[in-house]
Amino acid sequence: MSILVVFLFIGCMNYRANVGWSSPVVNDGNLYFATQSGDVRAIAIETGQTLWARSLKGTGKSRDQTTSFYGDPVVFNGDIIIAGYNGLIYSIDSNGDDNWVRKVSSNNIDSDSNIVGGVTVASNKLLVGSSDGYIYAFSIEEGILNWRFKTGNKIWSTPSFFEGIVYITSFDHHIYAIDLTDGNLIWKFKSDGAIVSRPQIIGDDLFFGTFGTTFYALNRKTGDEKWRFEDSSGWFWADPVIFNDMVLAPSLDGILYALDRSSGQIQWTLPVQSPIVSRPVIIGQKFALATTDGRVIVSDLKTGIEVGSCDLGKEIRSPLVSFDEYLIVTPEDGSLRLISVGSSGDLDEIWIYSLEEDFLSPGDKLWERAC
Repeated sequence: MSILVVFLFIGCMNYRANVGWSSPVVNDGNLYFATQSGDVRAIAIETGQTLWARSLKGTGKSRDQTTSFYGDPVVFNGDIIIAGYNGLIYSIDSNGDDNWVRKVSSNNIDSDSNIVGGVTVASNKLLVGSSDGYIYAFSIEEGILNWRFKTGNKIWSTPSFFEGIVYITSFDHHIYAIDLTDGNLIWKFKSDGAIVSRPQIIGDDLFFGTFGTTFYALNRKTGDEKWRFEDSSGWFWADPVIFNDMVLAPSLDGILYALDRSSGQIQWTLPVQSPIVSRPVIIGQKFALATTDGRVIVSDLKTGIEVGSCDLGKEIRSPLVSFDEYLIVTPEDGSLRLISVGSSGDLDEIWIYSLEEDFLSPGDKLWERAC
């Protein structure tokens, strides 16, 4: 199944293969993010001004071609690490200069090993899954391959890590628990469909949803099923979010399900009448959710009641990012937006950054302030 087929399914008929839906990462007052045109940029959060920009290209036969980015970058000891759809992992220092570049396929530099998920830092290792069905573990300092583990189909998800165990989902309907040290299998669990969401972990509980429209809770140590939720009519694409004793499970059926963490019983639902691809975020006692029809919605965590919204008018696929009382939103109009969330849930745009041109303030003739 290709990315194009998936988005045709959810009605995204204007899909472009070079777009990507990576979201930014916040570190030390700066934002680091990948653009639709295949470069990585650093901007100052306070002003929205560009600090540096780097065009990331391929190697071998693809050395003159840029790539798309779907997984989120990470920052480790000041270095920015991001994986491209071209199968390359890039490590860049805080000034935008190269540390190293590695291909996930160790045997053929031009092989087809596309990366859709993000990278995960686990102790001294860097973890990433690939469309070739492998999850790879590299040394984070030099990018040397430590081990790789083969699943039965494509991996589009980002690995999770907790207490020495790596968790990865696959299109083969399985979730795998793997020893971080040597890459050996600890357990695997077969679900009812392909899995692209990143497993979320708290205590001994592990949560994920599938393309079989089922949401699962497992014991993370043994892989035993604790409960399953089967009332959704759509796929679970976006990562779930855990808040206290509640699990927020966004679905492509246009409903956010708030489930009891212990039993899987519905606490409340939030219908938004649009598929939810973007991961929600928690802000205090509220959460923010983005929809594929371009809305950002803020709701109360206890009740799910909407308390604020903003219509950006363009699809939002990238996961939301939050810090303090702010949201960072990347709609499909070539912009990145910093939005403040008021105590009552009201939304206010602080600045708008054009990924194709340069920084533009709200009110500029090319951009209309949405909230």
